[in-house]
Amino acid sequence: MRFDFRTSSFVRLVAARVTELRAMSESKTLPSTEKVKEEVKEATKEAASDFVQSLRALVAGGVGGVCAVVTGHPFDLVKVRLQTAEKGVYSGAMDVVRKIMAQRGPLVCTTSRTESLV
Repeated sequence: MRFDFRTSSFVRLVAARVTELRAMSESKTLPSTEKVKEEVKEATKEAASDFVQSLRALVAGGVGGVCAVVTGHPFDLVKVRLQTAEKGVYSGAMDVVRKIMAQRGPLVCTTSRTESLV
């Protein structure tokens, strides 16, 4: 979800208010100060709500991306090892996992994960 100031509820409310004020100026009646203040407060609350929704969507997307990298990277490592190894080096995916664990230990998947996250 992208936040667009042109389509936000605040801008729509202000545009409607400007139209209303133009009509009132033709009839020479103006709204009370209290009414205008209340409408500005409502518009500000709606704009803040739109911003919070956009920020929430951004954070959710970031967390989803991190989860995808953390869970997918080990599988990708095994796949690349299988694809790039010469024939006969590995007998299958579990053989790749066993040999990686024996050579480098269980933290091998964390070495290049940082670049993927950035």
